[in-house]
Formats: sequence, C-alpha cells, structure tokens
Amino acid sequence: MGIRGLQARADRTIRRVALVYVTASDDYPFSFMPEHFQKRPGLGLRYLAAALKAQGVAVDLFDCLFDSRRTHDLPRELNDGRYDLVGFSATHASARQVQGVVAGLDRSLYAGRIIAGGPCSSQPEVLLDAGVDVVVVGEADQSLLALLRAYEAGAGFEAVKGIAFTDETGARIATAAPPPTPVDLLPIPDWTQYDTLSGDLFEISMKRPYYVVMASRGCPYHCAYCVTWRYWNRKYRVRPVERVLDEVQFLVQTRGARYIRFLDDVFALRLDWLQAFCEGVQQRGLRFSWGITLHPLTFGSGRRKAFEMLQKSGCQMVNYGAQSADPAVLKTIGRSPDEPDALREAIPMANAMGFATVLTYIFGLPGDTLQTLRGNVDFVTAVRPTLVDFHPLDYLPGSDLVDCIPVEARCALPQSQIQGLCRKAFLEYYGLRGGALRTALYILQHNPEWLAYAGRSAGDVARLVLRIALSGVRPS
Repeated sequence: MGIRGLQARADRTIRRVALVYVTASDDYPFSFMPEHFQKRPGLGLRYLAAALKAQGVAVDLFDCLFDSRRTHDLPRELNDGRYDLVGFSATHASARQVQGVVAGLDRSLYAGRIIAGGPCSSQPEVLLDAGVDVVVVGEADQSLLALLRAYEAGAGFEAVKGIAFTDETGARIATAAPPPTPVDLLPIPDWTQYDTLSGDLFEISMKRPYYVVMASRGCPYHCAYCVTWRYWNRKYRVRPVERVLDEVQFLVQTRGARYIRFLDDVFALRLDWLQAFCEGVQQRGLRFSWGITLHPLTFGSGRRKAFEMLQKSGCQMVNYGAQSADPAVLKTIGRSPDEPDALREAIPMANAMGFATVLTYIFGLPGDTLQTLRGNVDFVTAVRPTLVDFHPLDYLPGSDLVDCIPVEARCALPQSQIQGLCRKAFLEYYGLRGGALRTALYILQHNPEWLAYAGRSAGDVARLVLRIALSGVRPS
C-alpha cells in the first residue's frame, strides 16, 4: 500500500533532490545564536548528498541553519519546479520551522514526496502531523536510497525499513529499523555547497575555514536528559582510523580546512584508536587545529598520555559535558558519581598543557537544589576551566526525564528561578571569579585571530552577553 496523497507520474525518475536544513524555530530560546555566533555547518545531509550523487541523482543543499531570511524564502525557491523530492533535517528546535516551510510547498509538485528525518524523527508523529509524507527514523543512509527506489518503481513502502508514513487509509505505519549503517563504508560528505566563513565563535580555538567531522556514530551512555541513544538505536560505532584520516586529509588538502570540530558525542573512547589517529595525522603531515568533546571518565589513568597525543597532533579544545558537580544528582540522570573527581584532575592538567577547556552544566536536573547549584559554581571556580556554560534543563521528548521519571521527581525550583540562577552563575564566574580574564588571556596567547572573527560581530556579541546576563538562558 502506498502513501496517502502520492500522485502517480508518467515519469517516476528522481533526477534532482533538495536537501534542507532550517533555522531553529523563532520561539526557541536564543534561536538567533546560530545565525550570528554558532555558525556550525550541518553534516548529516552532506553524507546523504554524497550518497545520492554517487547514484547519479543531482542534489542541491540548502544549509539554512544560520540564515533565517533564507529559511523564510525556502517555499519560493523549492516551488520553482526543479525538484522531484525534498528532504528536511529536523531537530526539536527546528520542527516548527520545518512545518512552516512544508505548509508553503506546492502539493501539486511534492504530494507524497516530502520527507524528513534527523533527531526529531524519534517522534515521527510530530513531523507527520506537520505535513511531511515520509519520516526516515534514525540513520537515513540506507533508508533514503531504498525509499527512492520505491518511489521510482511505484511500489509500496512497507518493505522500506526505517520509515514512518500515513498510508492510503489514513493509518500510520512504522516499519522495522534497518541494520546499522556500516560506518566503514560512509562516503566523504559533500562540501560543494558550503560557506567557508562559517564557524562557531563559542569555540575560541577556532579558525577559518572551519569544517566538521564525525569519527563515530552514537553514544555508549544513556543519560536521562538526552535522546541521542534513541536516535542511534542504542548503537555506538567507531569508524576505522584510516577512513577518518582520509576525510580529514581531504578537508585539509582539498578544501583548505584550518580547523575541524569533531561532532562525536564522545570522541575516541579507546586509547589505541586515539593513538593511531594522532600518529596518522602527524605521519600524513596534516596541519590543522581541532576540537573535541570527551566524557569526564574518558581515558582514565591514561589521560595524560592522551592529552600529550592530542596536543602533538593539533587539538586545541577539550569540551566536557559535566552537567552537575553533585554525585547524587549525577546518579539520578544515569551518570557516574565519580565524574567530578575525574574532572578535578582533567581540567588543571589540560589547562597546563595549553588546551582551551570547556565545562557545561545543566541547572534544574532531578535532585537539584539551591545547594547543589551553588556547588556547581564552587566547583568550576576551583578547577578554573577556560569557558563554562550554565543553562536550564530542556525537557526533550523521548528522553527518560520525560518518559520515565515521574513529574514529582523533577527539580522543585520554578523555571524562572532556575534561569535567574544561570544568570547569576554566569556573571559570578566570568565577572567575579576570573573567567573573563582567563578567556581573554587564552585568546591572546593561543588564537588572536579569533578577535578578528568576533570583531565582525561585535554588536551581536555585546547583545549576546547582555541577553545572557538578563536571562541566563543558552542552548546546550
């Protein structure tokens, strides 16, 4: 049985596809920041673009993650008759924008051929209700190609794994998930349509041209506030070192990359993989700066050796999602109570070796009180990271905090008070505890060209600081 509304065409061939990222919804907290500061390019659709092009399908990529004006103009661009199919990447922050763009599409052109995926696909009903015809749930590498073959054959969609759709009777159908995508076969993402002036100003080690890479897919942890484990179907897979090195070499030597941000939820859990990667960077003569995210317990007793390898191969930024300094709170969200002790060692060690260190904290977790939140500020004051991010908890649909933990077990502090405490923590750390001075000294000593990037957005930077100071809200 087919999709409701799918119009038959004499020629079913899919010749040209539009793949689309949109900005965060206007009502999402600090949705303006990607447009002005966090200009981090999307990656998932670039994998799909490369795969489609390898099959002879022309692809236009609309990366509007930091272009709200173009997001609002998308219906006009997509309705000019060039495309046989349009696909959106949707997050919980951008779902309403996707809905708005879909509402403006000409159904005579796209009926039955509007698809969407991305992090929001873990709740496919949200996208189906928004007018999307097919939702690709989880990884789309295999499902998208199978879906295109079904479109062209005029076949039913029940055999396409990993999708959700509304059939001709109005029933919602969800097919079984496909096997995990073999990460050793992933193509190099397609970067032909990319603005090299992109870059995340919150990464004070960043340079331009700025690119992103993933060395793994998934996350081995299951934090109660997160939905990453659900999107990746509880799977964690590390790409072969040589494949990652090939991609990095392409970006550095062909695209001129000077900075690469690895988007892995946790980079290089195994020390032997890290050693092979860092040695490969040096053996291939690849000169670039890069930044990563680590788990507080990553590398354990091998931490110093790991930092030395990272340093020698050009890594300049180490980011930890600390979330809380209180062991009891950490246990309630599925984290280890040993993490604060690990960070007490890791942050001073990384600081001494010249890394930009970043700690992020969530205020309003189950078990949080005024005392535990005060403890977060005291902790960062003691270990002195280069940057700290305090932000309120965002209840993500599909997370254990929403689906499994009773409402009465949530933090008792009102949201307005939590936002105020974030503001107070921000002002205290940067204004009274030396955080602003440490940040400035790092930039001057290690990456003064960041000042030129920030200078082009000086007015926006000033407004950002003011808005954070007034509201204490910043997306994670």
